[in-house]
Amino acid sequence: MLTHNVARIRLIVMSLAIALLLRTASFAAANINVEYVQKSVVFLYAADASGNPGEAVGTGFIVQVPLTSDPTQSYRLLVTARHMVDPKWAGCSNQSPSKLFLRVNKKNFDSTKDGVGTVDLELPRVMNGNWFLNPDNEVDAVVAILDAKEIGNYDVEGVKISDFPTAEEIKTFKAGDDVVSAGLLPGASGKKRNYPIFKFGHISSIPEESADAPKCGQEPQTHSLKVWFIAASLVPGNSGSPIYFEPTIIGGLVHRPVLLGVQSISFLPWDVAGMTPVSYIYEIIETMKQLNNADLTRNVQPKKP
Repeated sequence: MLTHNVARIRLIVMSLAIALLLRTASFAAANINVEYVQKSVVFLYAADASGNPGEAVGTGFIVQVPLTSDPTQSYRLLVTARHMVDPKWAGCSNQSPSKLFLRVNKKNFDSTKDGVGTVDLELPRVMNGNWFLNPDNEVDAVVAILDAKEIGNYDVEGVKISDFPTAEEIKTFKAGDDVVSAGLLPGASGKKRNYPIFKFGHISSIPEESADAPKCGQEPQTHSLKVWFIAASLVPGNSGSPIYFEPTIIGGLVHRPVLLGVQSISFLPWDVAGMTPVSYIYEIIETMKQLNNADLTRNVQPKKP
């Protein structure tokens, strides 16, 4: 009898171990193209008193929107958090930066020969127009059109608009789903190259109402933001980072990595962040009349057999 019980316990333990290994393997094999994400991420620097690149202020990412007439050509859009370029909107006392610089990686960089592998592009000079906002004043996201030819000279790609989730896919996301972000970590952004730091977490909550966020990141005054909550240690400097849904092999209704939103605010020290959902970013892009002949098609979730 005792031998039978021991064998039974061993069987249960082995079953649990196998289940754990399968789950771990599914996370390890998550379908995220790290290089693809890295090449979409750029760092933002504010001008110093002399008008030169000074302090790193946060992150942005590039979005590619192909032309319907020629899919090999595309618009290049810069997406970041609104409070990065409009601090007064976020309740901060400081003025908007006089200039912002986009720090991008050079192509064909050789660390053994080249001293610097980045270049700072003054945003007004590579932007076609101004920042575009969502008409909803509680949305912490902005979009700018970049000079596609100029940006194409550097080691920068971009999130494809087809990697935006459809409205049907967005409805399937839930608390507990895995997410990954890539952005600037103050003090570890790199001297010769941009090195986006990857962070992993989960969707924590998807509220159906606006959240009270500290103005300028400081209590007790607050302002309303439309965000999802992400359980991840995202800090200032990560603002403007892209956040992806990270699918696993087993389970889940969406089986492809998709852009979930842009990092907006960090609720320290609770390891919770507020993310502006991708639907608001898409709304901005959708209403930009300057994007003539743009193909804004989002992929349709494949049907299960």
